[in-house]
Amino acid sequence: MCPPRAGERHVLSAAPPVPGTVPYNFAYWKINGIAQQPRQTDILFRVEAHTSVEAVYHILGDANGDCVVNVLDLITIPNRLGSSSADNWRGDVNLDGSVDVLDLISARNKLGARCQ
Repeated sequence: MCPPRAGERHVLSAAPPVPGTVPYNFAYWKINGIAQQPRQTDILFRVEAHTSVEAVYHILGDANGDCVVNVLDLITIPNRLGSSSADNWRGDVNLDGSVDVLDLISARNKLGARCQ
């Protein structure tokens, strides 16, 4: 993003943690309804009259994005083995930067978790 011009306002924001027992994790920002780069926790944006910014979260282990950790996620993760979390961030359950068998085990341990 370009530096602010005279009269412009830019805001730097960081995704807040989500309290509670469900293992939520920050996924991506939406600016004016447009999804931004996955897992970019800090974001700089220009404030305009109708700017909307939303931090989007997902449940760790929910590899297919259906809001529940179930057998479908245990099928999805092996199809993404060996990929980086930048490409398949939902499959990186343990947040180590890659999708591997440890993510499959982590998802299995979270079976039954649902969005609230």
